[in-house]
Amino acid sequence: MNSFVKDMIALQEVYDQLQTRGYKNKDLAAHLEMFPSAFSTLINKVVKPIVKRSKESSVNEQFLTDLFTQVSNISEVKLKRRLSDYLKVLEGLLKQGSDHQQAPQSNFIEELIRSTPYDTLKVLEGMYDCYYLSTFGYRIKKEPFLLKFNAKENRYQVFKGNERGPARYSGFAYVSNPQLLTMQLTEAGTMLTDHFMAHFILPPTYSTTVNLLKGIAVSISNALLPASRKIILEKISDKTDLTTFNEQPTVFFEKEQGDDNPIVAYLRSHVSVLEYIPIPHPNYDRNDLKKEELVKNIQ
Repeated sequence: MNSFVKDMIALQEVYDQLQTRGYKNKDLAAHLEMFPSAFSTLINKVVKPIVKRSKESSVNEQFLTDLFTQVSNISEVKLKRRLSDYLKVLEGLLKQGSDHQQAPQSNFIEELIRSTPYDTLKVLEGMYDCYYLSTFGYRIKKEPFLLKFNAKENRYQVFKGNERGPARYSGFAYVSNPQLLTMQLTEAGTMLTDHFMAHFILPPTYSTTVNLLKGIAVSISNALLPASRKIILEKISDKTDLTTFNEQPTVFFEKEQGDDNPIVAYLRSHVSVLEYIPIPHPNYDRNDLKKEELVKNIQ
């Protein structure tokens, strides 16, 4: 194991300890005089893959060449030159002996948004068909979905459904870990607001064409109880203009419809929804679980 890989392992260990003390990426980036996005790339796209590879096999030059080819804001030459200094700075923070003041929880999501690697997510921009089992009639639903970058606000916006459909949602997206894209949306134009959250699996690198995303969504059902569903996004266009998006229809597939569509067939042949069943006169204790089983068996 060469010294560069050893330093990478040491950097990972120091970073993990600093996180347990409450340090955020933006704070550590400032101490290292790096941009937050570059520091995020360093940890998630360089350090973690190298540490993982070192546990499985040797880290050779070809692996490093391929790795650094995939990142645009970290130079292999500069990193090797500055790595020992980075370690000294971070180890110095550990030796201070006191926990770093935790940032307010309300800033947690904003930090994830700021550290999202926007340039590498460009391949995901575009218009999609969004499929999932709707709790409104328990039919497979296909509705328009849009993911676009808002340069003014420096974040990715998401839109689910439009004025032609029964419900409209809007919100934002961010990378919550290197292989997870998270979206948070709020329903518009309703008295009782539904908050919709979805997590989608991302490929190991963003250099490939991504035409389909699989994920899990959580929102409320018609009974105003939490419902979790499989959700699939299929890309239909690279266009991101709202005019074209608002022209797309929402489709509900009846039982005899859509079996020639592989996505509809998949959602029908798998358990696609997990939800709680409303019960009469809940006590909010363990007895409610027995009541729910009775209601379920009656249905």
